[in-house]
Amino acid sequence: MKEVTILINARNEESSVEKCLNSLVSQDYDKNRYDILVMDDASTDRTGAITRHAMKAHGNIIYRRYEKRQGRVKCINLALDIIKTPYFIEFNADCFAEREWLENVMKGFSGNDVGIVKSSGLGEGVSTAFRTDLVRKAGGVYERYNEFGAGFRYDTDMIFSIKEMGYRIVFVKARYGHTQKKPATLREKVKYAIYRIKIHRFDSLLYKRHPKLAKDFLKIKFGFLRDPMEDFRVASGTWGEKGRISLSSPQGITIIQDKTPLHFIMIITLAWFYVFSVKMSRLYGSLIYKKLLI
Repeated sequence: MKEVTILINARNEESSVEKCLNSLVSQDYDKNRYDILVMDDASTDRTGAITRHAMKAHGNIIYRRYEKRQGRVKCINLALDIIKTPYFIEFNADCFAEREWLENVMKGFSGNDVGIVKSSGLGEGVSTAFRTDLVRKAGGVYERYNEFGAGFRYDTDMIFSIKEMGYRIVFVKARYGHTQKKPATLREKVKYAIYRIKIHRFDSLLYKRHPKLAKDFLKIKFGFLRDPMEDFRVASGTWGEKGRISLSSPQGITIIQDKTPLHFIMIITLAWFYVFSVKMSRLYGSLIYKKLLI
């Protein structure tokens, strides 16, 4: 009997999906115990062709294509109608897994009180395993996070929903890597930065739906203010392990590196501009979702 489905949402991932699938079909795990479900969200490149080619060689790959774009959250809910296994793991098409990744993730389900197993941070969706019945019990992923296809904070929302049901989150060491596409030109970097600012409107939605858990997760002060230094640390690359300051994102996208004193001044200035812009985005979200957060 199949135990787990690895769910991959893909849109125009021809540069990475082959490496992703190769890593997943090569797991040190019984091939008869897991499926790989690729949800193709109206790709216009060779994502579909590459996936169908892999299907011919590996019987545990399932492929679904949508001609009209659905958005990441909608694709997950559509996948819930296809998944037949007790567990599913969300994985990204621009990621690849070490051979022992799946085994280590599944070891985390060590008791009936475990609802989620993660090998990434609490706010990251990739490499997150869910009990399928609990996600269905929660009504699937809340689709307001699907606005403009972003899906930001939807994974944290689902984790909080399951935690509020009384189930535990278990963190495990299961290694995987990224082959994500990075913006190369100035125009691409600016577009990416604007996108990163816009999606923080969903912080307000998360706070409205899970006020207690979101307050700690987002480090909210006075009932409505996200600590500005937390936003600054994210923008300046100082949120994690100590290293050189840079204008960057937690996803590993670097816009400006600290190479000269001028670069340093630009990074500090733009990082604080990012803090202001994100707070305006949250204020906009507050108006939409009726929960004040800046």
